[in-house]
Amino acid sequence: MLEDSIENPYVYLNELKVNIPETKNSGKLMVNIQGLSENKELRSANPKKRLALKKELLKNCLQQKEAICLYIPEKYEMLYNARRILSLKYCYNSFGNRDEYYKYACFDLKTGERITYEEMFLNPEEILQTYNEKYVREITDYLRALKTEEDEEAK
Repeated sequence: MLEDSIENPYVYLNELKVNIPETKNSGKLMVNIQGLSENKELRSANPKKRLALKKELLKNCLQQKEAICLYIPEKYEMLYNARRILSLKYCYNSFGNRDEYYKYACFDLKTGERITYEEMFLNPEEILQTYNEKYVREITDYLRALKTEEDEEAK
């Protein structure tokens, strides 16, 4: 992971750099990883250059103090890196917004390609169905609890 900062103690930047042997697919891997980025202005496949571009875009945003900024704060987190598989968490938000958004992706280090859930699991539809049912149950229970609280407050 490459990291940098600006003259602000609360701001730091990072860019993922995968240390794998140079092959015809290592460039493809970096392009596919960088495809997760919401910063479409960063057009370099070189992680060091991307980090420098991020720093420049961020400085411009902070100096101009405009509502619309070309830089989207982002960070990468490596979740798993073994057995030819790289699993990443990509976090991003926009200036003035406290919410963070996430993207998760797995990549085959040998081919440089993104791995889909169908390729990763023997029974992908069953796994998705299980998690979907769990999510629906949690939301339903949460909404039921809110309704109960509202009914009790109304009495």
